[in-house]
Amino acid sequence: MAPIDDADRDRHLRVLSELIRGREKRELVELCQTLGHLVGEVHTLTEVLESPQLTARAFFDELDYGDRTLRHPGAPARLPGSPWRARRRAPAHGEHTEEVLAEWLGTPRRRAPAGGSERPLHGIRVVDFTMGWAGPFATQLLSDLGAEVVKVESVTRTDWWRTARRIFTGDAPDPDYLWEQSPLFNSVNEGKLGVTLDLAHEEGRAVALRLIRSADLVVENFTPRVMRSLRLSFDDLRVVNPDLVMVSMPGFGLEGPWRDYRSTALITESAAGLTERCGYRGGVPQVIAMSLADSNAGIVAAFGAVLALRHRRATGAGQHVEVAQVEAVIGHLGAELLQTQLAGRSPERRENTVPGAAPSGCYRAAGEDSWVVVSVRTDEQWRALARVLGLAVTPSWSTVPGRLADRSRIDAEVEEWTRRRPAKEAAGILQANGVPAAPVADAAEVLADPHLASTGFFHALDRPHVGTHRYPSAPMRLSGTPLRRRSPAPTLGRHNDHVLRDLLGMEESEIVRLRKLGLIGEEPLGTKDGRVVVQ
Repeated sequence: MAPIDDADRDRHLRVLSELIRGREKRELVELCQTLGHLVGEVHTLTEVLESPQLTARAFFDELDYGDRTLRHPGAPARLPGSPWRARRRAPAHGEHTEEVLAEWLGTPRRRAPAGGSERPLHGIRVVDFTMGWAGPFATQLLSDLGAEVVKVESVTRTDWWRTARRIFTGDAPDPDYLWEQSPLFNSVNEGKLGVTLDLAHEEGRAVALRLIRSADLVVENFTPRVMRSLRLSFDDLRVVNPDLVMVSMPGFGLEGPWRDYRSTALITESAAGLTERCGYRGGVPQVIAMSLADSNAGIVAAFGAVLALRHRRATGAGQHVEVAQVEAVIGHLGAELLQTQLAGRSPERRENTVPGAAPSGCYRAAGEDSWVVVSVRTDEQWRALARVLGLAVTPSWSTVPGRLADRSRIDAEVEEWTRRRPAKEAAGILQANGVPAAPVADAAEVLADPHLASTGFFHALDRPHVGTHRYPSAPMRLSGTPLRRRSPAPTLGRHNDHVLRDLLGMEESEIVRLRKLGLIGEEPLGTKDGRVVVQ
């Protein structure tokens, strides 16, 4: 498929605009989803509070604030064996000091035996059926914590971040193996074992069940109908592994009228109200380029998995953890949802500002497309900024309300100063004087950042077909058990023989039979002369 140029894109957008003009957005979404298209609504915060999907799932917690009841975002993950719900409103300052001190200080702490060096999830086996970003990021975090993660793809249905489109840039280092050269896939599947199994075939499914029987945890991020159609639902799996923990990560949840909606981060962010909150006052909603909802769901899912494994260790019982990705995002809008209920309308967009901070924004620096972020929250920080900028004493600017009231004039003063200096220099001067500031860094600048280099955040791994590159390390650090990624993302089917023979005890003849039947393999089905088209 040839790339779409700007002229084609504009023409397609004009045609699409004519098709959807005058039709209700919910009607359009329901029609498109029925036809299998990735389309979602951009919800206001009021629409989030009135969502039929969230209402059907009883997502919001209703908490009493004396004279009225307000809806709070519910749990970002559902653990039926150990429910996670808000029980009461936010506490007043110091309200529970005595209660907490009595409970925590009166309880002896268990200490780990001396000399232990194993990572926290050492000995845990995870079967990973996930694709894209959210699910693979969750299982990579579990691998970081020491779990053995077996990623399952098939030669007919690879991870779409591996092959669905040309999501890498520049010339392919190995044009005969394009499916191995996606930087997105390679960055969220490190430390895993990679196998291929055709789950739609009865023999492939039987092998998957043997693998699951030996596992502690299964993770998947499909719509609910997929695992049901494969007869790999939680009810199916606990027949072969009664104490299994399973984590499902559907976009909209396992129940409710929108449960089978297909989704990506753009769709869940829109349905959660996040997209509508981004942009400028009076302008149109803006999508977030980096798909925040995916990484957020991955973190929530990994956390939910650890909680469920901890619960199983205490009780012996497995459970089905559910992370509806749209619900996992909504918690980040809790304050604005409360404000919407109190005011009866959504608050104005914040643009580049932080509530209660002035000046606060993204200011031009010297050079093309060069910017620096400054955010002043306290009077002390303001006085420091005024000294650096050489501003005359203005009494009305000495307090936060005064600065908020005259924000545009102050912004002009800040930018007059920043635009005469390179972003790094401007941010360095401000930081040295106690003013929160940072340059806006592009990817190349992040890779070259001296602070990240000094902390060892990036690590280098050599991977077949792409060579040696630097990748981000785990987002957390444990002083007693360092988290080090020792292997790159697996090539397709890289560990078929190891997993089938060494982990499951299969005979060589069985493995040969699976390969002859096309149920396992090391190249996507449809390759020709060693090539596959990546769109």
